[in-house]
Amino acid sequence: MDELQAPTKRRGRGGYQWVNQAVGGCAGVTFRLLAYTFLRWLPGRQGTYLVPAFFALHALTLFLHNLQLTPDLKPIPTPTPIVDDPNAPSYAQVVASNSAAASDESSDLELDATASSSSTTSPSNSLGLVQRKKNKNKSASSVATTTASADEDATPPSARSGASRLSALLFSTPSSSPTLNAFNLAINTLLLAACLDALWSPILGMQEHDLAFARVGQVDHSSVKILARIPPLATVVTPVNTTSEGLWQTEQTPGAGAKLAYRPSKPLGRWIMGPTLEVSEESDWTGVVRLDGLYASTEYEYRLLVPALSNAHHPSFPDIQSFTTFPDPALASFASPGAGTHFTFAATSCVKPGFPYKGPQYRREVIGAKYLMDSVVDNGVKFLVFLGDFIYSDSPVYPGPAKENYWKRYRQVMAAPYMKALLTKIPTMAIWDDHEIFNDFSASVASDHPERFPPASVAYDHYLGNVNPDPIKEDVRYFKFQHGDAAFFVLDTRSYRSANGAPDDEEKTMLGERQKVVFLDWLAKVNQTVTWKFVISSVPMQTLWSLSDDTWAGFQTEREAILDVMEWVPNVIVISGDRHEFAAASLRTTITEFSTSPLNQFYLPIRTLSQANNRGATGEDILLKYLPDGNSKFSTFEVDTRVANQPVVRVRVVIDGEEAWAVDVQGKQLEIPPPPKGIGSLGKSLMELLGFKKRSWF
Repeated sequence: MDELQAPTKRRGRGGYQWVNQAVGGCAGVTFRLLAYTFLRWLPGRQGTYLVPAFFALHALTLFLHNLQLTPDLKPIPTPTPIVDDPNAPSYAQVVASNSAAASDESSDLELDATASSSSTTSPSNSLGLVQRKKNKNKSASSVATTTASADEDATPPSARSGASRLSALLFSTPSSSPTLNAFNLAINTLLLAACLDALWSPILGMQEHDLAFARVGQVDHSSVKILARIPPLATVVTPVNTTSEGLWQTEQTPGAGAKLAYRPSKPLGRWIMGPTLEVSEESDWTGVVRLDGLYASTEYEYRLLVPALSNAHHPSFPDIQSFTTFPDPALASFASPGAGTHFTFAATSCVKPGFPYKGPQYRREVIGAKYLMDSVVDNGVKFLVFLGDFIYSDSPVYPGPAKENYWKRYRQVMAAPYMKALLTKIPTMAIWDDHEIFNDFSASVASDHPERFPPASVAYDHYLGNVNPDPIKEDVRYFKFQHGDAAFFVLDTRSYRSANGAPDDEEKTMLGERQKVVFLDWLAKVNQTVTWKFVISSVPMQTLWSLSDDTWAGFQTEREAILDVMEWVPNVIVISGDRHEFAAASLRTTITEFSTSPLNQFYLPIRTLSQANNRGATGEDILLKYLPDGNSKFSTFEVDTRVANQPVVRVRVVIDGEEAWAVDVQGKQLEIPPPPKGIGSLGKSLMELLGFKKRSWF
């Protein structure tokens, strides 16, 4: 065998190596950026298509790059065997030879010195001297070059190699190290698994069929609505009759529903048997009961019992829950002796459990609900107004227009421990926005996709709508209610709106004609009878945001008609959500709006609000405060009318659990209107009703 083959340093092969590295580096960086934004910033459609695509592209480039890293094989000469030569010199001879060579070198040095000191030198001696100096200089130069080259190869390559490895690790670029490539692939695989978990677990899993809860919705001074989801029990022991010995005969039947019992707790009273909560599979095991004849400003306890056994706790509801009725508005009116209202409520919108993504064990976490629950306990919040986007039926993937899909989204939100604790603690009234149906939903979209609205509205009613205050008209979802000396009107901004892209003229509407008339009538009634008026809109009424055709900025003609009335009503506050940011603004100097969201969702990294946008440029809308950052935002409103001439609403904005801003909105004292002149007022009303005179709202 003449030679052996041994591996040397790996090197890339093929002319496309540089292209492969460039493509792999771009794919790796893009994949990690997309994965990060999907998991922590914006859970959008990029997680559905782009994240898997760039992962596959990057993995392919790593595979091809590793194939190029085949070893170079360099020939090694065959080792020469050691043979004992009898003619080889002895050790003494070698030493003597080395000594002679040293003596010759010394003689040469002496000869050089003699030649240099001589005044007459022969040409041959000079030539020999020059030649020897050249040889010695060449040898020294060669040694110096070799030493410098060795020093250069010794340290800089390692430093460059460390920087290259760090760059490859951070940016996931293909490296000459197969181990580093494998490590990068493992990191990216974990990121892909996290994205797939966040994307598909809410769709393919998290059914929450065993979810059981009971919560309070509408409350007034004499009644309350209670909604419960009661999954069916396997069997229930039901008494049938007694035997001749006086013993009960029983039978086991499938159990569904519950019996409600309640009592005043301060002072403590006896239990009163209430109505039965009837549930069925057609309503996803949800049901609503109403209790009437309650005392105003009174705390009550209630519990759910097995339907056939009136003294046995339902196994799904072991705890006693409570609620407090609102004060009587007649006694809280500013015109009543000793009148005054003092209470706090909260408002927010937009919930997506498990965001930002922290891992599979946090899929049901709604950390914003925990922050809000802390405020409920610390500040005595009486109720919550939820401003829309309670679920995200279409984010990041729309599973289809089946009511089961919408039901599951509501169950997932209600099954989140912090959210469940919050909603079972305080009364909650809610209105929908677009994501309860589909992104940017409108009535025109409903006509294009008629299959979406019916199942979405059914699921909304089962989990939110049926427990709201009774609607003002039949078959509508906008409603009103009152707490002491504060009145609320909750608008439905989705069911009747025109297409967002329609021309902004008198035909374009967000409310629909009937809702607009009802709303203006409400303003007329509360104008001088209630101190504070709260208008609840799921989308902002201010127009300072850009890219806002889905808000009132895209419906400015109708907005102007409404503001022409609202600006003359004292003490109006608009509360809105939707934008995943907080902003406070003054509208026509007499109306204040607070837009707060999300409770648990992403916030926009790009600033989209400016005083120069839309009506801000004319001064009609004036920005008061802008707080865009934070995954969790809510506002609390402390209403205080105990001093008649100094009504105030103290607003507190909480972002990620910390107070970010607080402001007091000072109101005006209402004037007690004089009694109407019987004939003149009656004649005016008749003229307006008969159409002989244009109707005035006040």
